[in-house]
Amino acid sequence: MDLRVPPLQNIPQIRLQLREWVRTESFDELNRYFDNLEAEWAIAEPGSHHYLDTARTGTLFDFSVTPASDIARFFQAWIAACPDAFHPRLFMGSFCFGRAGNIRGTGWANSVTEDCWLGAALACELSAMHLLAAIERSPRPVAAGVTLMELCAHFREPAWLNELFRGQPARSMASDDQDPELLEMAVEHLARYGLVPLQQAPEALPAGLPQREAHELDQGQDYWLHRVIGWRADCLEALQSYANYLLPRWGGSHEDIEGFAAGPLCAALNEAQRNVIRWVAFSDIHEYFPAKEEFNAAREVLADYEAWLERDLLPFYRGYALGDFAHFCAYSLDNPTRSMQLHVASVQAFPEGSYYRQIDGPFGAFLHLVVVNNMADETGAFRTAVERMCAMNEHGVPLAVKALGHQFGLWGFDKQPQQVADLLERAQVLGQRDLGETGLDIVSLPARVWWGGHHDESYYLALQWAERGLPGAAFFLHEIHSGRLDDVPQRYLDDAENLRWLQQGAQQGCPRSMFNLAWRKLFDDELDMTVRANFDEVVQLFEGARESTRAELRARIRIGILLRDYGTGEEQETGVQYLRSLVDCDDDWVAARTCAEIALAYMHGRGVTKSRFAAMEWAQHGVNLAPDDEGIQEVQYQVLNSHSLVKTLVTSIGAILGRGKVGVEDLPPKPAQ
Repeated sequence: MDLRVPPLQNIPQIRLQLREWVRTESFDELNRYFDNLEAEWAIAEPGSHHYLDTARTGTLFDFSVTPASDIARFFQAWIAACPDAFHPRLFMGSFCFGRAGNIRGTGWANSVTEDCWLGAALACELSAMHLLAAIERSPRPVAAGVTLMELCAHFREPAWLNELFRGQPARSMASDDQDPELLEMAVEHLARYGLVPLQQAPEALPAGLPQREAHELDQGQDYWLHRVIGWRADCLEALQSYANYLLPRWGGSHEDIEGFAAGPLCAALNEAQRNVIRWVAFSDIHEYFPAKEEFNAAREVLADYEAWLERDLLPFYRGYALGDFAHFCAYSLDNPTRSMQLHVASVQAFPEGSYYRQIDGPFGAFLHLVVVNNMADETGAFRTAVERMCAMNEHGVPLAVKALGHQFGLWGFDKQPQQVADLLERAQVLGQRDLGETGLDIVSLPARVWWGGHHDESYYLALQWAERGLPGAAFFLHEIHSGRLDDVPQRYLDDAENLRWLQQGAQQGCPRSMFNLAWRKLFDDELDMTVRANFDEVVQLFEGARESTRAELRARIRIGILLRDYGTGEEQETGVQYLRSLVDCDDDWVAARTCAEIALAYMHGRGVTKSRFAAMEWAQHGVNLAPDDEGIQEVQYQVLNSHSLVKTLVTSIGAILGRGKVGVEDLPPKPAQ
C-alpha cells in the first residue's frame, strides 16, 4: 500500500487499512505508516495535516465493538514486538491517559469519588511511563510531549515524575499509604480496561531532557509546552490544546488566551493560525446563545460573529465559525433563511472531508432546517454534511439519516434500499451509546421526521428501532397509533397496535410507556385496585415511570393516591408522606394537586387522623396555587359540601369547632410573606 499521507477525505479508507493491519498484527507496517505520517507532518503547514489527530487509539480501533482490554493487549504486544519503536509507546501512553479520563468521569470535581480519583492517578502513572519511554525513542517526540502537557494540565502529574525533575529519587507512587479497600476499588477501575498499576517508577528521565526552570516545577504543562515548541516552534495543535486549559473553567480567563495568542510562544504562527488560538476564547464566550426576546444581547452576538468572519481564518475554522453563526441565526434571530445560507457556506468552507464531530449544535440545527422545516437545499450541502459525518463513523444519527434518505430518496440521497440494512445496523451500534445524552439521538430522530410531515418515513424508522428493542421507540409508535401526535393519518389509528407497542415499551423499561400503561389500566380498563395483584402491578408501573423526568412528579402523585386509597394502614401513611414531599414543588400544578389529594386524605382519615378542618385548609391552599384548575376546585367542593349551601355552612362550623384536634404538622405551609 502507498504509505504517503492521504488527502483528508480518504481517512475512512486509511482507517480500514490500519484496522486490517491491527487485525493481522502487522506491526512493521503500522510503524512505517506512522513514521512516514509524522515525517510529512513535520514539514507541513501548521494546522494542515492530520498526523496528531490520526495517531490516536480511535483510528486503530472501533470502541463501539472492541473491548478496552483487547486494545490494551494489542498495544502491549506491539511494544513487545517492537521495543525500540516510538509509536507503540505513544499509543499506549495516549490510551492510558484516555482511560484516566474515563475513570474520572465527566462530572464536576466535587462529584468524583475517591476511588475514581485514585484510579485516574494510577492510569496517569502508566501513561507517563509509556510517554517517557516514547520520548527516549525519538529525536523530536512532539506527539508524546503534547500528551504529557495535556496530562499535567488535566490531572496532577505523577509525584515521582516531579521528583525526577527536582533531581530526587522517584519514590512517591499514587498507591502509597492508601486505604487497602480504596486501592482495591481503584485497581478494579484499571482492570476494566486491561491495565494493572505501575509497580515501580522509572529511575531516570530520558536522556537530553533539560531540567525544569523553577517556575515549571509545579506547572508541568508549561514545561512540556516549552519542550514541544523547542521540537517544533509552530506546533499549532499543542498551542491550541494549551489554550483550552486557559479557559475560565480551568482557572484562567479569556484575556489570558488573547495574551497567549499575541505572546512569544505563538510568535511562529501567522495571523490565521493565531486566530485558531483566539477561537478557543471566542467559542467559549458564545457557547450559549441569547433567547429570541433578548434583543440587545442578540445584536451584540450578531456583531461579534460578523466581525469574527472578517478575520483571516483557516478553512477549518471558517467552517466552524459559519456553522456556529448559522445556529445562532436560527436560535436567537429566528431567521431560518439566513441560517440556511450560512450552513451551506459552512459546509463549503470546511476542507474536503471535514465537518463537525458532534450531533447537537450546528449539525442538529442544520438537520432541523432541512428535515423539520423542509427548507430547500439545492446545493446538496446537507447531504454532504451527513456523508462526511457518516465517514467519521462516530455517531448513529447521520447514519440513520442517510439510511432513511436512501430508503425513500429524501434530502438529496438517491433511492438505494440495498444500502439501508447495513446503515441502520451501524447506526444502532453507534447510536445506543448516546441515547438520552443529547437532545437528538437515533430514537428521537423519527419525531423530527414526523414534525416535517414525513409520516410514513418516520413510522418506518421508528418501527426499525422498536423491532430492535431500542428504549423509547415503542413509545413513539404507541403515540402514533393512539393519535396522540399531531396530524396522525387515519390509517395509523389502531387501538390493538397502540396497546401492543405500549405494552412492549413498558416491558422494555421505557418510563413513559410504563406511566401510560399504568394510567390505562387504572382509568380506561378500570382495574379493581382492591385486588392486591392489580394494585401491585399498577404501583410498580408508576414506580418505573419515575425514571422519566417528564413523568416523575405525576407518577409520585399517583403512587401516593394509590397507597392512600388502597394500601394497608402503614401503606396509607406512606402514601400521604409521598404526597407531602411534593407540596413545595416548583411546578404549581403539581403542588396544588398534591394539596388537594392531602385534603382528601384528611377528609376520609386515610393515612392521617380524620379532620375536616385540615382538609379545608389543604383544599384552599391547593386552590390558591392553581385557582383556575377545575379538578382542584372540585376537591374543594367535596371537602366543603359546597354543592349545598346548608351543608357547606354546617361543614364549616363543624370544622371550626373541631380545630383543636389539629396540630401545625397537619396544616399546609404558610404562604411566604
